[in-house]
Amino acid sequence: MVNTVILKENGLPVDLTPRERRLGNYPIQIKDNILVYDRLETEGILLLYEYIGGACYMPMTFNELRNCKSAVLIAGISISAFDNENLICIDKYFSYLGYEEYTALLFDYIDIYADFYGYDTGLLDLRKGINIRDIRQCKYIDIQYW
Repeated sequence: MVNTVILKENGLPVDLTPRERRLGNYPIQIKDNILVYDRLETEGILLLYEYIGGACYMPMTFNELRNCKSAVLIAGISISAFDNENLICIDKYFSYLGYEEYTALLFDYIDIYADFYGYDTGLLDLRKGINIRDIRQCKYIDIQYW
C-alpha cells in the first residue's frame, strides 16, 4: 500500500478509503468496556475511554467526546508521519494509573497501523538536539485537552 495514500502537511493520510478496510481487518483487541476514538488517519491520535454506564452518544467531533459523561479517558497515543523516511513516529502517549496495560496495546496497534500503510515505526525523541528545521511540525495534543 506504499505511496497509494495522499499525505497532508503533518504527513498523515487524508484518503480515508483504506481506513474502513484497516478497521475491519485489524480492529484493536480489547475485551473490556472500552470506547475507541481512532482518528489516526486524520488527526494522528488514538484514545481509549472506559465506558462507565448510561447512555453514550456516538460523538461526531472530539469536543462532543470530551463532553460525554458516561466515558472517561484512560489512555492515548499520538503520531506523526515522515513520508520522506517512510516512518511513523510516536509523539507521545499516556495512561492513567491502573490502566498501564493499555500502553503496550497502543504501541502494538501503531505498529499494525504503520504496517498497513507500509511504514516503519519509531519514537520521536526531541532531546537529541535536532535542528528545528529538520523536525516536521507535529500536531501535539496536550493531555489536558484529551
